[in-house]
Amino acid sequence: EVKGDVIVCADDEEAERVAFNIVESIPSLRPVDGGPLSNSRFAEDLAYLVVDIGRRIKSPDLAVRFV
Repeated sequence: EVKGDVIVCADDEEAERVAFNIVESIPSLRPVDGGPLSNSRFAEDLAYLVVDIGRRIKSPDLAVRFV
């Protein structure tokens, strides 16, 4: 079970609410407001970095947690 945060970026409040609800339905994940949709490119870059680090250290369950 991967525990971590999911960055949600959206320009539309309804879309953001739907995404938050989906993430919140998964007990081990927490949605984080990532701001406008234009920020999603940074969230995607972070995701690629986490996947690459996980591959390098042989930890497929690596995740990001904002504190």
